[in-house]
Parts: sequence; C-alpha cells; structure tokens
Amino acid sequence: MNTEKAIDLLDNLIGMVEDNQENDYDTALHMAINALKKQEWTPVSERLPDSKEYVLVTDYGETNIGRRFCGRWWLDYCGDKMKDVTAWMPLPEPYQGN
Repeated sequence: MNTEKAIDLLDNLIGMVEDNQENDYDTALHMAINALKKQEWTPVSERLPDSKEYVLVTDYGETNIGRRFCGRWWLDYCGDKMKDVTAWMPLPEPYQGN
C-alpha cells in the first residue's frame, strides 16, 4: 500500500464516522491524514507548493528551506535564488511544548 491509498482509505473512514458531531475519531483521522501528507517528498515535476509558502526543498542534493516565487523560481530563506530544486515537503508543525 502506498501513502496515497492509505490517505484515501482514511478519508473514506471519516465519512463513516457520525457527521452530526465532532468527535475524537474524526479528529484522529484528520491528524493521521495530515501526518501522511507531510512525511513524503513531492517532486516538483508532479506538484508545486502554494506560492510563497516556506517548505523544505532538495536543491543540489542538499536540504534547505525555501519558497516558490513567481512561477517555478525558488528562493531560499535568505532570499537567494535556488537553481535545482527537485522536490519539496511541508515544514513540520512548530513545537508547542508539553
């Protein structure tokens, strides 16, 4: 099973949970789907992130933080151009403490 199939199955389960009230199962399923979506690299040839959203990127085999700017141009967190971004993934959620 691949990640896309797992997300589809979890999404179908959400529809089976009672729709009339928010509950822990519904919340847990949404959290699982979000975690699965965030853990894999997405090739830029398949899909691009929202414009100006900071994401993790692979540039010349190195991991960096960057954002897409004006189409397919990429800038790193310092504002310098990146030339060979091949894949990206969302940044993790900020630490919330215990």
